[in-house]
Amino acid sequence: MTKLKVIIFDMDGLLIDSEQVYYAGSQKIADQYQFDYTKETYLNGLGMSDEDLYRWYHEQYDELHGKELVERFITESYDCCLEMFEQGDGKLKAGVIELLDFCHDRKIKTCVASSNTRGLVEKLLQKQGILERFDAIFTADDVAQAKPDPALFLAAKEYFQTDVSEMLVLEDSHNGILAANQAQMAVIMIPDLLPPTVEMQMEAVLASLLDVPEYLAEHHLI
Repeated sequence: MTKLKVIIFDMDGLLIDSEQVYYAGSQKIADQYQFDYTKETYLNGLGMSDEDLYRWYHEQYDELHGKELVERFITESYDCCLEMFEQGDGKLKAGVIELLDFCHDRKIKTCVASSNTRGLVEKLLQKQGILERFDAIFTADDVAQAKPDPALFLAAKEYFQTDVSEMLVLEDSHNGILAANQAQMAVIMIPDLLPPTVEMQMEAVLASLLDVPEYLAEHHLI
């Protein structure tokens, strides 16, 4: 990598501690409808776009429970999660503000690239007071395919008119890392619910966003 000009942030599980909220809300509704749903089920869909996740839910459950009930599960799970966010669940992850300040001080551009919908992305970032801290937001609404397709990251490359060698992706999910690999961008993993696997190509695995500035300084990327 040459001198860093742009950092791309995932949102769920990286900026915001939201994955636990999505799991808890989904598990609550699944239990009500007696779906065979566990944390492993949730993790199998981690990093998918809503469209892909809902399609997967129908594949898993339609035959057992019927399409209509699965639709109710999807809708009520989403509403349950929104209510939990409104009640204050889903706080900022450690190091978010410090890293954004670091980028601002060094004139490194920042953006969010999330497989979630724009409405929810902006809602959660606004609620945590950091929406205006980013130079751009890219969501599943902006591309034909979400992660692990590289389209979100390539949209950021086009927007900033820079080379992939000057960009860094921060991710917590396997699908996000695969997308960064396909976009040929350097990626650092900050694990949330899933550990790294051997097939992933990463610059580093760090414990939290608090460790990113030191890593960048040590590797002469700034």
